[in-house]
Amino acid sequence: AAAIDHQDNDGNTALHYASYHGFDEVVSALLKEAKTAIVNKEGKTAMQWAEQQAREGFPTSKREGCLRVVQLLQDYKNGAKTSSQYGKGEDEDPQPTSKLRYQ
Repeated sequence: AAAIDHQDNDGNTALHYASYHGFDEVVSALLKEAKTAIVNKEGKTAMQWAEQQAREGFPTSKREGCLRVVQLLQDYKNGAKTSSQYGKGEDEDPQPTSKLRYQ
């Protein structure tokens, strides 16, 4: 796995943390190389973590950032953006390998 997809002891990657904190500009930059389907020990992808924070996050600015992140990740997953904006356009890694890692 690329260094950008390194998982910490909880299974989180840089994309997980940027998504969780609503750092949409960082997420946009990470999407050039990072895999979006990696799950952490809780079984959550970066988008799922951002969705949770969009619902529960405080303060409001964090919720708004997470909503922007969710939209970015949805657009990326759905191919709404050009591949040149995010890099190669290969967003999904084989999920079974990632999910099995922490089951």
